[in-house]
Amino acid sequence: VVGSGAAQFATAGIGAAKDLGAGLHIRTADSGASVNANADELVIEGSANSGISILSGNSSNGRIMFGDDGDNDIGYIEYDHGANSLNLGANAASHIKISGTDVVVNEGSNDLDFRIETSGNSYTHMVFVESGAGEFNINESAGDGTITFNQAAEDGNILSFKSSDVAHGITSQAETDTYGFFKKNSDGNGGFKVISLSEGDNSFQVQGFVTSDNTTQNASAGAPIKLDARKKSGTNVGSMGANANLLVVQNDGTGRFIVDEDGDILYDGSASGYDSYDDAQLVRAVSNYKNPDAVIQDKFDKFVKYNYKDLQEAKILGTNSPEDNAKGLKPFIKIGALQRLHNGAIWQQYTKHQQLLEAVYDLAKEAVGEEKANAIL
Repeated sequence: VVGSGAAQFATAGIGAAKDLGAGLHIRTADSGASVNANADELVIEGSANSGISILSGNSSNGRIMFGDDGDNDIGYIEYDHGANSLNLGANAASHIKISGTDVVVNEGSNDLDFRIETSGNSYTHMVFVESGAGEFNINESAGDGTITFNQAAEDGNILSFKSSDVAHGITSQAETDTYGFFKKNSDGNGGFKVISLSEGDNSFQVQGFVTSDNTTQNASAGAPIKLDARKKSGTNVGSMGANANLLVVQNDGTGRFIVDEDGDILYDGSASGYDSYDDAQLVRAVSNYKNPDAVIQDKFDKFVKYNYKDLQEAKILGTNSPEDNAKGLKPFIKIGALQRLHNGAIWQQYTKHQQLLEAVYDLAKEAVGEEKANAIL
């Protein structure tokens, strides 16, 4: 068909008779494939590898452009030979750039959201980066902060940390190379649980770094590390109720140490005493064992028969490794044991006082008579 002085072909086949598409069909061999009716103006076909080559100058660009009646480059695929980068454009702007050293999304800092959809649950945004607020959300379109993870109704770990250096073997809790994870404290009620797993004898550590000291020692005190318990009050929070526990320290799920809302400290300590010792002398040995030069000595100190070893045998001091002993490090004092020691010392002094009182009373009766002795003592 000839028109307007130029050869026009409504349809044509190159390389073989045309049998696909509505326009030009370039075929080197039959692939056995069909062509989509929405993209059949140009068909390239071969029975092996097939393709189109766009060859450009070393410092020029090769492009495939997509246009409409309002914009002839509304979308494009472009290769920049000068920068050796492939650019994907939409709405007349480049949004993805792939080079030999990096892959950049939205290099032009346009107001674009990034999301990956899912059909796994009712939330459509499996991964969502909101451009304006800079939020990064997993399984959530409306985040609660800069980074939000929504695990829907799942009850497993919401975040796990692994390392090939770790092999703790505690596989009832996590895989052996998982050294920590976050999860709900209660599947139905929420709360937050942090689990740390280690091969050695140290696992979980919290450090607080500050640039100045806080020496206030009252209800408004500050510190590098704070633990603050609060209770729901409407949609807000407030103080815990009377005698409510603020902090519980457990051993394999059994409570051993409690701090309650008015500052009382409770502990599950042994009720045993030190009846085989002279408790007052043990108390003095505690004062002297770490730094005797800091304690004003008196004439009765020479009668103290207990020392560092006796305090360890009485389990008033903590344990020490041979390495710590070699370094000159001394163990800490057990508060519960010291309190029991003080109780014992008070009782021993009370009984000695009572015995002395009885002896003085008997002497007074003999010296001045029972009636005057009763009046005096």
